[in-house]
Order: sequence, then structure tokens, then C-alpha cells
Amino acid sequence: MEFKENWKGASLPDTIFMCRPVLKALFIKMDEEQKFDIISKWGVNSKSLDHEEAPILHLAIEFGLLHLVKFLMQSEVSVSATDNQGNSVLHALSKCDNKYIIGMVKSMWKKSRQNWMPVNKKNQSAIGNSLYHKNVFLTQELLKELNPEDFKEQKVLQIPIQGRFKEGLEMLISWQTQRQASPSILVCGAQKTPFQEAIRARNVIAFDLLLSIQDQLDDAELKPETWIPLLAQRGNLELISTALNHLQANEKKQYIKVVCSLLTSGKKDKEEGKRPSTTQDKNQDQNKAKNTMQITEQRETSIQEQIKSQESEPIQRRTSIMKKGEALPEKDDNKEGTQKEDIEKAIENPRKSKEGIEEEKVKSEGKNKKKTEGNTQFLAQFFKYREISRRAKYLREHLLLAIDLGMSEEALMFLQFSEELFLRCKEHWQQIIVNSHQADLVASPNHPDHSKTTPLLESIKKKNDEVTQKLIDLERDLFMQASDSPTNEEVRAHHASNTTYPDQLKHCLGPENPSDQILRHYFHYLVQSKPLAKRMAALNQSEKVTILELHRQWAVQVFNHSALHEVTNAIATLTIEEKKRIVCSHGNLLQSAVSTQKRWLVIGELLHQEYLCHKKDEDEQEGKKECILCIQKQLTHDYDISYAIDTLDSFFPKTNVAKWCNFIFFHLVFVLLGASLILLDIYLDMQLTEDFYNRTLIATNETDQTKFELAFQISWGSQLLPLITSIPIWIWKLTELKQFSSQCTRRVSSTTQKEDIEMTPLQPNKETQLMKVDSTATSNKEQTLTSKWKTTIEVLSLALPPLVACLAFTVCILLKKKTLKLGIICASNFFTGAVILCLSLERLINRCHFIFSQDHRKSTLRNQFQVIERQHALATIGESCLEAIVQLSLQLWLLSQEDFASDFDKGFIMNAVRTLSSVTSLWKHDPFRNQLIFKLFMSCLSLIFSVCKSYRLLKNQSMRIYHLSFVFLSLNLQLWARMSVIFAWCMYMNCSPELTVGGVGIFLGLNILLAGMVRVANVDHNAEKTPLTYQNILVYFLEIMASSMVLVRIPKAKQDNEIVSENTLALQSWYFFLSFVTNIVWVIIIQCCAKISLCETLGEIILLFLMASLFQILYYTVFGHPWRYISQIKIKNMISKIQMVFHCGGNTSEENKEKKS
Repeated sequence: MEFKENWKGASLPDTIFMCRPVLKALFIKMDEEQKFDIISKWGVNSKSLDHEEAPILHLAIEFGLLHLVKFLMQSEVSVSATDNQGNSVLHALSKCDNKYIIGMVKSMWKKSRQNWMPVNKKNQSAIGNSLYHKNVFLTQELLKELNPEDFKEQKVLQIPIQGRFKEGLEMLISWQTQRQASPSILVCGAQKTPFQEAIRARNVIAFDLLLSIQDQLDDAELKPETWIPLLAQRGNLELISTALNHLQANEKKQYIKVVCSLLTSGKKDKEEGKRPSTTQDKNQDQNKAKNTMQITEQRETSIQEQIKSQESEPIQRRTSIMKKGEALPEKDDNKEGTQKEDIEKAIENPRKSKEGIEEEKVKSEGKNKKKTEGNTQFLAQFFKYREISRRAKYLREHLLLAIDLGMSEEALMFLQFSEELFLRCKEHWQQIIVNSHQADLVASPNHPDHSKTTPLLESIKKKNDEVTQKLIDLERDLFMQASDSPTNEEVRAHHASNTTYPDQLKHCLGPENPSDQILRHYFHYLVQSKPLAKRMAALNQSEKVTILELHRQWAVQVFNHSALHEVTNAIATLTIEEKKRIVCSHGNLLQSAVSTQKRWLVIGELLHQEYLCHKKDEDEQEGKKECILCIQKQLTHDYDISYAIDTLDSFFPKTNVAKWCNFIFFHLVFVLLGASLILLDIYLDMQLTEDFYNRTLIATNETDQTKFELAFQISWGSQLLPLITSIPIWIWKLTELKQFSSQCTRRVSSTTQKEDIEMTPLQPNKETQLMKVDSTATSNKEQTLTSKWKTTIEVLSLALPPLVACLAFTVCILLKKKTLKLGIICASNFFTGAVILCLSLERLINRCHFIFSQDHRKSTLRNQFQVIERQHALATIGESCLEAIVQLSLQLWLLSQEDFASDFDKGFIMNAVRTLSSVTSLWKHDPFRNQLIFKLFMSCLSLIFSVCKSYRLLKNQSMRIYHLSFVFLSLNLQLWARMSVIFAWCMYMNCSPELTVGGVGIFLGLNILLAGMVRVANVDHNAEKTPLTYQNILVYFLEIMASSMVLVRIPKAKQDNEIVSENTLALQSWYFFLSFVTNIVWVIIIQCCAKISLCETLGEIILLFLMASLFQILYYTVFGHPWRYISQIKIKNMISKIQMVFHCGGNTSEENKEKKS
């Protein structure tokens, strides 16, 4: 019954019931109000007026209306009703996700005892619709009721494969295994196997799932031989990789053969299709057309003659044969009928027969084209890749697979095809045979962590000499033709960096000792890849020992510290016997490293390996003795042994007494001494500046007044120079405090979240829970204590300098009633002094905590100490160098104006000792003179100590005290030579004080310009560039401005505050030489302007510079500079160049070439 019949007399128009959205809205309103009077009037079995004529039950199920469905079932609705397309109520359930509705309909359908596989007019089943709409619950419920016999005429497996419905496919497969149904039940339609359908749909998940159960599919039609050609034609690498993970070796070989046949056949057909048509081909086509026309005419005449002969056949012949009783052959009525029909058609339409022949010809040509298209289908799919790199990857993966399977001919064919395809594209050709990538198609169980390989390595591994030689020839041709390509050594090193097997390594790098060049390339690639310990995970113990022995020997051969560090980390994972086998019994690498003077880094790693080999947890001293004995056996010279033992002490832990002695004598004393020296220098500056101001007020003559007024202005300005560094450092500390506080809050919040996550889902026993809570509580307490300790120190170091400066300014102005200028310099000096004092105390606290802390905390404390050390060095250099340079010049000028200055006519240094010896006798008579001399001495000390500290920081704290002593003496001698020149200028130039001071400023400015030129000229462009942060900008400024007296070098830092170590040999040598020349030229200018003889001063400068150069040479070559091998190499290169210049003048060009080589 339709709605139209039941709605007679209703208030709504009849047209509204043809619209499904209106029906849906009406039904939803009824379901919400639960009023179904209208439906009871219409009848529960009514249907809609639309083109489907769906029953009300179908619509209610489709819309998901639970109350309406209940009402219809209680009203005994007909379950077997269908729409005009034959869709049953189970078909309608495929669009419903409500489990209650599905359960009610299922129980009602079960009571009706109908078939669970209803089919509509389109031959679509209910289970098929459920799979199409991805209805998991309905599919599960239907499969519970279905039997294997129900699937005989229904093919539904292709539906979840095409729709990528993984759950449905899994349910079908599990149903088949549980019901033990035959494989022929779950198949795809249109004579397609499930594997073929998954390949066509490119459904990798379904394909992998089907392959995992291929043992259960015993049907011959589902075997790999049936779908491997289709897989090869599609060329999808994901599907191919998934298939090869499940296939056997013979099946993989079959796949490779199919791909090779497709490549060769497609290539031939493509070449024939591209071949141009000639005149001979055209003539042949015309002759073929003529022959076909003649054949058709002959067929027509023969057909007509045959018909006439049949019509005029005599009847007597037939009767005579029958009388004789001869048996006639049985006639085929069908054949006779078809022949007659064909003959009649040919007679009626002779032209059509010609056209039919031509159509047959076209069809045959079409069939041939289809064959050629089938052959080139693989190439068409292959060339669909728009990115050429994907084609290269495809060929490379199949080449590796062919090599892995031992198929030499196929591998050579892949190489030939790749060479022809990428002959002009060097980059992609290099990607196939040289570059290392992860092999997706080759399963590598021996390389779980290191799956990158190259075709050459695979061929070496499989011992395929033919393919190996072919690859070597191709690589040689590739890199000989291109000018910008890598060398053969780089390629061999690249191949070696992708393997860890000793045989392959020796084959790539050379069976004998490899050259230094190829080893440098190899270690360059090795450091960029995974750690050596992870690369050796798949090797056995003997292979690990062999690999580490080779790498240790090669790293020392080229002195590669990074590679040797990798070996050290790998040695730490072995047993004691294996460590001794590698370190103690393999050659004498430590002696070779010491004999070539490659110190510090390489020797430090070798000694670290000795420590790992001989350390004992039970008795540390016994392990240290064994280590020392082993080192003494390897080294010959006493100095080398002592150097190695001193370096070895850093690896073994010390007692508390030794730690306290180390902290007191090597840190506390030097830090407090340096801080007290700088603070004393600041105090003397303040006293001397105030004395200048007082002498200006009590001066009796105009000359003294102008002199002391100028001295006061210069001294007052020099007191403000340290603010250039102290204020930026204070801002730097402020930003660090903000970052540290934010990190602490994040860390605390993250730890609390982790605790909540770990404790809520699991409930272990009470003991383990209490242990976890105690450990987390103690760790949190330690973190909070360290954070509080760090924040309190940071806050004090930030709050103390401005408070002290404000207090000093207030006391100086209000209590002592001094001028504003004196108050300003008092505040600036107290601010700078407080910054330096806070940094010194913070440095001591951090160092003490570092010495007595645990091992897991030392890395963070070391990073903090590097930052504090860098800040302290910048503050001291900014205070001492910038201020002391001006103070030195000022004090020398004032000393030249005193009465006893005539004593210096024989030179500054020669009479300085005599003057200093008479200080005690002159102290009561003229304290101002003695104050000037004492301040001069303090300025020199503060300047030299600060510069020495920067040199030690430049070498990452690797410079020892006896190293630093030679730098101290050399810098003092250079500074005294500068002071002698300045004193000569101030003493002998008879001009006004302003001009004299201006000349000293010009002299210092020229020295600053000279330092900047030398710094720019010696920039290492190959070194790593430091970031241009405001700290490094401050460093550059201080380096240039503070180098007027001596060369100041301050280390730069990276973004992670790591100090960049630099070599200062070339820069110091050039600055040393140019400053010596500048001093000589300046003295000659003074001698010419003053018209006096300054031979004593010249001799003094030459003597001072000779002694300074001697100490510098001792520092760099003899007395164990930490990186002295760099300086020795550069010195040897310079000497060889000088020898070439002097000796190549009278030689021929051939002799020059021999000497250069």
C-alpha cells in the first residue's frame, strides 16, 4: 500500500510525500515526540512515492530512528518487504550504525527464517552493501549467521579491497579460517584473484594482509605465479616491497625475470614504434592492400560458382548412389546452415564483404597493437614518474635485489638499461651506483641498525666478480668524464663508510695500508653517519675486535681525533680481555703519536683507552699502576712518560684531600689573588684621580695647574671605560637568570605531569610505589636545592653591583662632600669592582661544586663554569686593559715631567731598577712620585695577568702554569718596550702638554689600527664561523681596542656557549714583528724631531724584543705548548718556503718541481 492511498483526506498536500528530506524531517519529529498515529492510519507496510518506493521500515532504519523501528516491529511490520530495486531490510541496515536497531532487525529476520544472503535486482547482497558502507558491526553480525554455501554465487572480497576497508577484510579472512571454508569461496568477481584486485587498487595494507595468510589459500589460482606479472607491470615500490617480504627466493627470481622481460620487450617495441617510415614501407603497404583486394574478388567468384553447381546438381546421381546401398556421411545441419547464411550474405552485399575483410585487417592490426601495448605497458607505467629520481630509485632497488639473489645477467641488464637511460643525467646515474640509501626491497637481517648499502658492497658481499668489475668500470668512467665529480678516493671512502665488515672495508679502502687521503675521506663520511658502536651491533666479537683495531690504527695514522673518539666509545662496550687485545697488544700507536708530536687530543684519546683497559672498580690504585707500566713500555723519552702520566691523572678519581688541595692551591689562591689585584688597582686609580683634582686646586703656577687638570680629565675618562664591559655583562647575567627561572618552572611542571601519568594507570605493590615516590622526591629535592642555590647566587650577583654603586655615590656626595665627577667615577668603579668580585665568588662556588659533585652533574656544571669563566675574563680585560692602557700612558707622561726624569737619559729600563731601589729613601720626601711608580707597576701587573688569563681561556683551560710563565715574561718584555717608546716621546718632545698627550694618543691609535689590520689579514676562512651575538661583538671590540700595548686575544663562543679554540701563532708572529718595526720607526722619528741621540733606547727596544721572541719560541716549541704541533708544522712550512725562495734562483724548472714535490 502506498502513502497516497492512506493519506486521503490528510491536511498535507500529496506532493510533499515524494520528497525524501521532508519524510526524514517528519519521521524525526515523530520519533522525538513518540507519536505514531499517522503511521498507524497509513499502515505500517506502506511505501514511499519516490522512485525507490521504499517501505517505512527501510526509511526508519536508514534514518536511525530507534523509537519508530520499535513501534513498527511491535505493529508486526513485514520484514520481507522490499523496494522496487529488490533491496531487503538487511540492505537498508548497511547505512545504519545503531547497534540496537541492528540487533532488533537481526532477531526479527531470524524469526522469519529467511536467507541471510538476500540479493537485489543488481545482484548485490546485504553483506556486500555492508562492506561497501564500511559498517563494522553489521558485517560482524552477518558473518556470524552466514554459511560457506551462501557465498557460491556472491563475490564480495573485492569490495573491502577496493574500498580500503581493513576491518572488513580481516573479518572475512577470520570467518574463512573459523568456518574452514575453501579458498574458492572468498574470491573476487570478473575472474580476478584477491591479490590481483589488491594490486590494481594499490591497497598495500590489504595486500600485506592477504600475503600473511597465503599459506591458508591452497587454491592454484591464488599462487604467486598468477599475480607476479601484474605486480611487475604496475611497478609500485610499496607493493613490491611488501610482496618480497613474503616471497621465497625462487619466487623473487621469477619476479626479477618478469621485470627484465618487460624491460627488454618494451624497449624493443618502443624502438620499433619510434623507427621512421621509409618509402619501402609505404610500397609494401600498398602491395598488401592490392593483394587483399584480389583475394576478396577470387572469394566472391568461387562462392557464386559453388551456388550454381549446387542448384544444377542431377537427382539421378543421388538415386544411383542410394540404389547401390552406399552409406552417406552424416551432414552437419549447423555447419550447412551457417555456410548458406554466409554465402547469401556474401551474395547480397559483396561490398560489405570487402569492408568486412578490411575490418578484419584492422582488428588484426589492433590485436598486434595490443600486444605491443602490453609489452610497453611496464615502460608506460615506469615513465609515469614525473620525478626522474623515482625512476633511478626503482632501477637501483631492482639492481640491488638482483645482486642479492645472485642473478648476474639480470643485474648487468639493469645496469645497461640504467646507463642508457641516465647517460646524460650524471646526478641520477650517480644515485644508482654510488649513493647509499636504504634498501627497501632487499631484506637485511644482518643489518638491523645499518641498512644503507650500495650495489658495489652487495656485489662484494655476494662475491659476484663480474658485476663488481662492471660497477668499478662504470664508476671510473663516470668520474673521469665529469670535471666537478668526486675523486676515486672519495668514492671508495664513501662505499667503505656504508659497511662494517672487515673484508668489505679492506676491499674498498685497499687490502694493504690505505693512503692518508682516502682515510681522511673515509673518516669524514664516518663521523657524519651513525656511531661506530651502533654500526657494529650485528658483528660477532672477533669481527668487532678486528674493526676496532683497524679504525684505531687508521685514526692514529691520519691523527683524526673524532674517529679515535668513536673508537673509544666503542671500546667502552667490550670486555676487559677484548679491550686489552685491542689497546695493549696492537702495535705501538702511542709512541708513534708522541714521536710525530701530535699531542693533546689524539694522545688524550689513546690514554683514555688505556684507562678503560686497566681500570678496576675494586682497587683503583692497582689499576693506575698497571696503566702506568703499560704506558712506560710503549714510550721511550722521560718527558713523554711524565706528560702521559700527568694526563692520565685526570681519568682516575682523586681522594677528598687531593680534591681540597687542588681546589685551594689551583683555584682559590689564583682567583682571590687576581680579584684582589684588580680591586687594588681600582682603589689606586680612585686615589690618584682625587690627588690630581686636589693638586689642580693647590697648584701655584699655571703650568702645574694645566698639567694636573689635563691629568685629572684623562684619569676621570679612563675610569668610565670599564663600564663598556661591566654593564653588558650585568645585562647578560640578567637574561641568564630569566632563562634559568623559566627552565626551572618547565622542568618542575614536566616532572609532576610525568608522575601523574605514571601513577594513575598502573597500581603496583606498595613497596615499589614507595620506592618510586622516594626516588622522585629526592630527585625533586635535589633539583629544587640546586635551582634555589643557583637563583640566590644569580640574584645576589645582580643586585649587589647597582646597590654598591648607589651607596658609594651617596656617601661620596653627601658625606664626604665631593664633586659630581668624583662621585660618578666612584660609582662606576664600585659597580665594576662589584661585578668582578661577584663573578669571582660565583666562579669559586661553581668550581667547588664541580670538584665535589657526582659524575652525572659534571656536564652541566662544566657548561656553567665555561660561561662564568668567559664573563669573568671579559670583565677583567675590560677593566684592566682599557683602563690600564690609559693609566700607563698618563703615569709615564707625569714621570717624564718630574725632576728626576733626567736620570732616564740612558734608557727607561736601565735606570728603572735604580729608581725603584731608591723608593724607600724618597718615600718621605715625595710620596706622589712613589705613588706614580707603584701605580705604574700595578697597571702593568693587572694588564699582563688579564691577557694571560685570556690566552689560557683561548686554549680551553689546557694551558698549564709553566706554560703560562713564558707567556707572562714575553708579554712583560713587549710592554716594557712600548713603555720605553712612550717615555722617550714624553721626555724629549719639547711641546705643550696637550700636544704631548695627543702624540701618545696617535701612537696608541696606530697600534690599535695595526692590531685590527693583522686580525683581519689572518682570518681563517676555512674555520667554523662564530655567530654574531652581542657577546661576540663585545669580544671583537675589546680585542681591537685593548691591543694598543700588547696583543689581546679573547675566545669567541657559539650559540651553546661553547668556547671556540683558536691558534694564535701566525697572528702573534705578525703582530710581534710589526710592533717591533713600529717601535723602531717611532724612536727614529723622535730622534729626528728632538735632534738627540737615542741609541740606548734603540738598543733597549731591540734587546727587549729579542728576549720576548726567545720566550715566545720556548713557549711554542720547547716547553710543551698544548698544541705545539700546529706551530711546528707552520714553522716548518715557512722555513721550507724561505729555502725555496733562496735556493730556486739558480735551478732549472725541473729541479724546482722536484724540490716542490
